[in-house]
Amino acid sequence: MWYDNAMIQLFKFKPAANLPDPSPFCMKVETFLKMARLDYENVEINDPRKGPKAKLPFIRDGETVIGDSSLIIDYLIDTYTPDIDQQLSAREAAVGDCVSKMLEEHFYWIVVYSRWIDDRCWPGVRDFLFASVPQPLQSLVAGFFRQRVKRTLYGQGIGRHTSEEIYAMGCQDLQAVSDILAGNDFILGDGPTRFDCSVHAFVAGAIQCRFDNPLKAFGLTLSNLVDYNDRMNALYYDA
Repeated sequence: MWYDNAMIQLFKFKPAANLPDPSPFCMKVETFLKMARLDYENVEINDPRKGPKAKLPFIRDGETVIGDSSLIIDYLIDTYTPDIDQQLSAREAAVGDCVSKMLEEHFYWIVVYSRWIDDRCWPGVRDFLFASVPQPLQSLVAGFFRQRVKRTLYGQGIGRHTSEEIYAMGCQDLQAVSDILAGNDFILGDGPTRFDCSVHAFVAGAIQCRFDNPLKAFGLTLSNLVDYNDRMNALYYDA
C-alpha cells in the first residue's frame, strides 16, 4: 500500500525504548532529513518486508523508492542538498566515512547481540517487535526469529565470541568515537555534517536506549558522548 506523495515519505519503525526509532539506520535518515530541512512525513509500518530490499528504512519521493540508509542519503544530497558538506576537506570526509562504517558494519552487530541475545534486553525487544502476534504464537514466532538472528551473528563472526568479549569490542568502538570527538561539538568539528546522522543514531542507541547493558554503562562514563547526544537531541528531536 502506498501513500500520498506530496512530500518525501520515510518508512520506519515507530518510536520505542526511549528512542525516536529503535533502528539506528532509520534514525540516521530521519536526522538527515531534519538536518537538511527537507519536508517529509513518517510512515510507521514496523514491517521491513514491505521495503524494496525487505529492510527499513526506505523512502518514497514521488515515484522514486529507495532502500538502504546510505543510498537514501546519497540520493537526498544529489537531489536536494549537494552543498551540505562542502566545508569538509577530503581527509575530514574520509574520517567521517570511516567512523560511520565502523559503527554501521561492526558496532551494529554488537547492538544486535545486546538486544536479541542478551537476556537483559531481549524481553523488551520481543514485546516491541512481536506485540501484534497473539499468544501462544508470540513465544514461538519470537523464538524462531531470535534463533535466526543468533545464526546470523555466528555467521557474521560476532556471535562466535563470549559475551564479555563482544561487549569489550563494543566499548572499544564507543571509546574510539569519544576519542575522535574529543572536545568538538560534532564528530568533525564545530558544525554537524551528514556523518553525525549515523554517529548520533548509534550513540543514542547505546546510551539513550532504555535497555541496560555494558554498552550503555560504559557509554554513560564518556562525558563528551553524553554531551554530544544531548546536543544532537536538542538540535533535531527536542523541538
